[in-house]
Amino acid sequence: MSVKTKYFQNCLGVFQGGGVKAIAFAGAYEEAIRRGVFFSQLIGTSAGSIIAVLIGAGATPDQLNEILGRLDFELFLSPPVELKNVKYDKRIGLFPNWLHPDLKTIKKYVRYLGEYNASYISVWLDDELRKLLGRGSPVRFKDLYIPTSVVTTDIKNKRVKVWDGDNDAEAEVALAVQTSCSIPFYFQPYDMQFVDGGLLSNLPSFKLRPGTIFDKILAFSFSNETGQMDIDGLKTYFRNVMEAAIDGAVDLQLQMQSNIHLIRINTGEIQSTDFDKIDEQKKKFLLENGKKAAKKFFDGEDHNIQEVPKKEDVAKDIFETFNFLVRTQYNLPAEVLVCHDLTNWVYSLFPTLLKWKNANASVFVLLKKNTENEEDRAYKIRLLRSLGFGVQETIEIPFKGFLFDSSSSYASAVVLNENDLSKANSKFYTVEDFSAIKVLAERFKQLIGSTEREPSKIEVKEIDQEKLFNLLRKVKQYSGVSTRFEIKRVNVGDLTFLTKFNKGYKFRQVETIFEIYKEWGIELFKPAELKFGNGLSSIITPPIIEEYEDGTQIVIEGNARLTYGFKNGNHDLYCVVVKNIAGTIPSDGRFNAHQILITDLDKTGKERYLNFKGDQFRRIEAEVHNVKTSLI
Repeated sequence: MSVKTKYFQNCLGVFQGGGVKAIAFAGAYEEAIRRGVFFSQLIGTSAGSIIAVLIGAGATPDQLNEILGRLDFELFLSPPVELKNVKYDKRIGLFPNWLHPDLKTIKKYVRYLGEYNASYISVWLDDELRKLLGRGSPVRFKDLYIPTSVVTTDIKNKRVKVWDGDNDAEAEVALAVQTSCSIPFYFQPYDMQFVDGGLLSNLPSFKLRPGTIFDKILAFSFSNETGQMDIDGLKTYFRNVMEAAIDGAVDLQLQMQSNIHLIRINTGEIQSTDFDKIDEQKKKFLLENGKKAAKKFFDGEDHNIQEVPKKEDVAKDIFETFNFLVRTQYNLPAEVLVCHDLTNWVYSLFPTLLKWKNANASVFVLLKKNTENEEDRAYKIRLLRSLGFGVQETIEIPFKGFLFDSSSSYASAVVLNENDLSKANSKFYTVEDFSAIKVLAERFKQLIGSTEREPSKIEVKEIDQEKLFNLLRKVKQYSGVSTRFEIKRVNVGDLTFLTKFNKGYKFRQVETIFEIYKEWGIELFKPAELKFGNGLSSIITPPIIEEYEDGTQIVIEGNARLTYGFKNGNHDLYCVVVKNIAGTIPSDGRFNAHQILITDLDKTGKERYLNFKGDQFRRIEAEVHNVKTSLI
């Protein structure tokens, strides 16, 4: 089984132009999805824009392979059409073609400004997009599930034109892609204004950078190691010029941009314009090379990412801080020392805490006294101790943050700069700062002393559904005598989500919950509970779905788990289905599973939910894990 990606669960997917070579992207995409890659935004140029918009319309790897597999690329080579306002001397037609082998091509360039017309690209592509989206009218940028951008060269205004859902929501996607694919001289310019986007930007990662909703930039490109085309006349000269202008710009763009992680695919001798030469054998070659390149990249991800935190590395917000902490799941520490004023990190990182516990990490927590609600704090301390963590409260603490393996050769730390973790920026430290980490750890251990830890063995068991239902009836909107609960297997694809955004750090931890259910042989997500070594237990709340009279099923709780399941092929999952609800739905947002995105921006309340109604928020976890009565 292939190892899942550590760093690319939420990224901008960038697809280079490359004509028929873009078939290789389908193979790379298949491997990327198999590794757990999630695209929250997409951008493509030329043929790469075809791949980008198909993925943006929800194409699975199998669907993308099938679409490209049955495509006859020769159909792209439509005869050129008359263009308005193109002036040429008609006497050129009097010269017989036999005078020069390139004379026929020269006539086309002079009369039509290109050998072929690219209109079939938009006809074919719009048909495929309609099938994917189930639409009967032309697909527009606003219709795509994933925000997608298409890059074109505007020769009239001498600039890059980027089509996207923000500025061109009503524009037809297929027409924008046609403009991006109009290789100069090979295809006629679109509307006498637009030509191939690769002319100015063939690896268009410039438009979107981390700081939007994605965390990383993952670019798909080509390594044309053996492909050459000898110049034997005007036709091959123009094609070589365009290949050099388009493909050769990639290295320059890479030098000018940072934080791009590149999957380079060897396409051998295949040229971008081999539309009439591509056969089944060459398609297979490109697909396999795409898979191989992606496999090599992800197998060597730790090296490729080159993301070992440096001394000066600073997390600007809570998302970057949590993402670093969550990534300890992949290289599990043997020792964790947590020091903080507050306990508000416990809920946000709970799956990671479980991961540490299951790896038998030695975890100690030092908390400053009298800094938050007494009952809430007491519950979270009980939870930490039930996990087998040592917890001690003290009047003063030496720092705020997390230390990992403080005495080893791979020590690291996250030291927070703010009091409230929800607003925190932080600094990462590595073994380069071993002396500083050691000083912090020594002071921590002096204060924590010989704190005892409770028995830490944990079991997971399925529970009687009525135990859960009795707690859910305490939720205000579920307290009516007519409200009904049912444990029911639902198809995630049929569900309606109130928000299209999943918080990145939460999504990255969901795999742990799936692993726990699998380890204990419990079907996802039947009601279950964690039974701790101290004899106490805590319920794992299943996703909560509300069903209304018109059959609509709305997700109230469990967005990340349902999205993770859907993206990884687990479409049928057990949920709690609630009927006859009192009150109104807490948001006006309505999205399907294909539209859900991962965000690494801190979107809360009104930023995540359309017309968020705080008074209608279902306080499910507050009742299932009541701080006054739980773990006692």
